[in-house]
Amino acid sequence: MLNINRQRLLQTVEHLKTIGQASSGPGISRQAGSEAERQARRWLLNICRERGIEAYQDGACNVICRVGPRGAAIVTGSHLDSVPNGGHLDGALGVLCGLEVLTVLLESKTALSKPVELIAFFDEEGRFGSMIGSKAMAGRLKRAEVIDARDETTRLLTEFLATEGCSVDSLISAQRDAKSIDAFIELHIEQGPVLDAAKTSIGIVENITGIYRWRAEFIGEANHAGTTPMHLRKDAFKGVFHLSQKFENILQVHGGPDSRFTIGRVTLEPNNVGVVPKKAKFTLDLRASTDERLRTLHELMLAAADEVAAELNLEFQVDVHGYHSPTQCSPEIAAVIESASTQRQIAHMRMLSGALHDAATMAEIAPVGMIFVPSINGVSHSPLEETLDKHLEMGANVLLDTIIKLAR
Repeated sequence: MLNINRQRLLQTVEHLKTIGQASSGPGISRQAGSEAERQARRWLLNICRERGIEAYQDGACNVICRVGPRGAAIVTGSHLDSVPNGGHLDGALGVLCGLEVLTVLLESKTALSKPVELIAFFDEEGRFGSMIGSKAMAGRLKRAEVIDARDETTRLLTEFLATEGCSVDSLISAQRDAKSIDAFIELHIEQGPVLDAAKTSIGIVENITGIYRWRAEFIGEANHAGTTPMHLRKDAFKGVFHLSQKFENILQVHGGPDSRFTIGRVTLEPNNVGVVPKKAKFTLDLRASTDERLRTLHELMLAAADEVAAELNLEFQVDVHGYHSPTQCSPEIAAVIESASTQRQIAHMRMLSGALHDAATMAEIAPVGMIFVPSINGVSHSPLEETLDKHLEMGANVLLDTIIKLAR
């Protein structure tokens, strides 16, 4: 039985951790298109070439690394970008474990019937629109969407692409033929507390949550905080407060154990201590594990927002700017992952992914599987994000076994 090189894997984890250390505090800031993220992509290309692994960057800024014969590939990977002041393992671990697997396959001269690829996808975290690289590969990007894509500072995606020698055309043409990929397996930290609480080392993902996202606002009337009676106010913030309570009730009645909603950002205008807010802009992140439930919750929440607006004499506007249906992982790939875990006598369990991953997009062109390793105390998107070294090693070995089985 082949094994990954534990020391080498941990060294690459520590090295990548030094690229993009946040200047504003602890953690990693390696947002897509930043100099730190560029440096990480260059590092991956260089280390692959040093190890004798074929590596190149496609027109969507995805880094693609390959060993083995020609033909339809067994693909693994994740992403190198991070949220601001995030953790060092989110996304990056899947890329580094994939790098280690390709290195072991090359060193051991393992006979493969199919090629094995590693892909580091561009902009999974959403600086320019979420999972740009995997969407490009799956053929899910429309020209108008790419032209309009921009970050929170209003920098256009097209401006960034130009600095990379890429363009709208190169992004669109990065689409892969579905026949060129036999399977996609993503290793990732869980980013939640389930495995850690259960003291279980490997999670085998069966479903990936679906998601709706809103940018919305209530519009009322600015007025004096001291002279305007409560019953005569058109308080936009009150709309958000009441809507949140309605959302709680909707989820209790119509949601399931895996349903979630989050109002993650609220900004008020004029945002003055002595003024009733005229506008309350807010975001909604809604998740559920089945498409039927997700759509039902979404329709009920839209109706609830209209009700609140009518009750409080406000105007409600919404831009539903994000939707991804729940994803069913391949039962066949899950069975291979389970077999690999069993043979190595590693405790494992089937589970749902409550976070969206590149695997959900790749499922549109290939069968997918996901391997989770525990996040200590369930912490992620934080400088406190961490996973035990033994779990990093276990995850990489299960990934190695899974890929060998599929590639033979």
